Amino acid sequence: MKRKDNNSSGKKKVLIIAIVCFAVLTLFGVLVFLDYSNSHEVVWLGKYKGLKVSSSGADSPEDALLKVIVQRTKFGSALDDKIEQKYDKTMKYFEDEAEYFKLGFAEYLKTYYQTDEEAFRKSVRSTAEETAKQEAVLRAVAERESIQFTEEEFDAILPELMEAYGYTDETLFSRSYNFTELRDEQLLKKVTKYLMEQNTIVD
Repeated sequence: MKRKDNNSSGKKKVLIIAIVCFAVLTLFGVLVFLDYSNSHEVVWLGKYKGLKVSSSGADSPEDALLKVIVQRTKFGSALDDKIEQKYDKTMKYFEDEAEYFKLGFAEYLKTYYQTDEEAFRKSVRSTAEETAKQEAVLRAVAERESIQFTEEEFDAILPELMEAYGYTDETLFSRSYNFTELRDEQLLKKVTKYLMEQNTIVD
């Protein structure tokens, strides 16, 4: 009788340990997912290679392709902060410009863009959302395909960038522009080029 009780007690302990271990692993998985959500945009890529895309009506073939890939991609809520940042940054630029011209914002928009504030804000938010999603897609593809833009590549293109921005002195150029941001821009361009090579664009 005692032996049965011992066996029953032992089984209960094993069951409790198993439940605790499962709970710990589940919690760990949730925490890892949340950490990933906070550090990335949480992008679930759809098909992004072997597509046939029409460029009709698009600003550029690249834009047409990215719009299609974005439509095939799912985004987590972590992207909302990026959209808001882009929206705020863009609005500040135009608000500062209105102040520079010593105009009220509504008057500035009517004078230079023939629009009202509500329509303008809606347009800026739409652009911010589209840009943030395209960038998130490009970063996700870069990670999946192990695409990088190296220091050597940046050094090679630096003279071209300086000329494009009207600089001849590298020190002055580095003071005016953030090299980390410039490298990031070049990475996104490299990924875009990769996607253009992997897909077919038609008129």
